[in-house]
Amino acid sequence: MITTFRMLPQEVVNQILDYQTDYTILWSMRDVCPEFNNIVDSYHRYQVLTTLDLGWNQIGNVGAKHLSDALRRNTTITTLHLGWNQAGDVDAQHLSDVIRHNTTITTLDLRWNEIGDAGVQYLADALRYNTVLITLNLQRNQIGNVGAQHLGDALQHNMILATLDLANNKIENVAAQHLSDILEHNTTLITLNLEENQLDEDVEHRINELIERNQRLKKT
Repeated sequence: MITTFRMLPQEVVNQILDYQTDYTILWSMRDVCPEFNNIVDSYHRYQVLTTLDLGWNQIGNVGAKHLSDALRRNTTITTLHLGWNQAGDVDAQHLSDVIRHNTTITTLDLRWNEIGDAGVQYLADALRYNTVLITLNLQRNQIGNVGAQHLGDALQHNMILATLDLANNKIENVAAQHLSDILEHNTTLITLNLEENQLDEDVEHRINELIERNQRLKKT
């Protein structure tokens, strides 16, 4: 006789889940069947899982797709770390689905990946519809002027994002000036890191002035 999960007592299934990683539970054990979803949803570790750190995992395109599918309906995770994964534009496309549909993630860390302008466009388009993400870290990717301009356009519509880290990319004055123009009207962004890009001092100074204005407004 073959024993399936459906035949096991709840306490036995919980013991099996105790030996699984958070990623395995989220990726491989959700959406198997409605009954198993109910089991996972009631599992104590899943209920209190608020931070998922998958840095240095090389999750790849397939992993990013599975992760996106799993997180679309997740309502516990608020912080997602995906740094140092060599994630590229295709991965960013999958993750944009998370930004568009997830309603609990407030911090998304994508530092030290390989996301370029095409990937950032997917993320920027999703930001137009997101109402919860507060911090987005894109430090040390491959974002150029076109990608930065897409993010600037998104900031015309998104009034939730407060911190955007674009340090160590390939952004030049023309894109930074576009961001500056957007900041004339966006008053919610209070941190914008553009260090180690190719910017003139006067452009950086103007952006810093606008960010400081937003910080003052935040305190009032």
